Amino acid sequence: MVKWISLRSSEPSLKVRILLEAQNKFMKLNISFKEKVLKIVFDIKRGEVLSYRDIAKMVGNINASRAVGNIMAKNQDKNIPCHRVVRTDGGVGGYNGIRNNKKGSESKIYLLKSEGVKIENGKVVFEK
Repeated sequence: MVKWISLRSSEPSLKVRILLEAQNKFMKLNISFKEKVLKIVFDIKRGEVLSYRDIAKMVGNINASRAVGNIMAKNQDKNIPCHRVVRTDGGVGGYNGIRNNKKGSESKIYLLKSEGVKIENGKVVFEK
């Protein structure tokens, strides 16, 4: 099953570590919100996912989930693994890429499954 590197982790020390790492790495940088989001997404490893909300928290604005989604929707850089960003409820959300002759969320599901992410009924199955 997929490793949910979420701030929703039941392990408080893990939540604090993830937040502090993100703040230390990105908050001090004199770069735009968009650049911070793209740097966080670039660092998501194969087989792992983050939610739009988690990324917004890491950048310092929990209310910016939609802005994160808009950045993902407009991204054209194939080096940024946008497909590893999902909705907070585990739904895969949208995707602007085409892979293996599949478009949109079908393409995103294809990519996530190819990385070992388990998906059932259009939602990521998380470890408990």
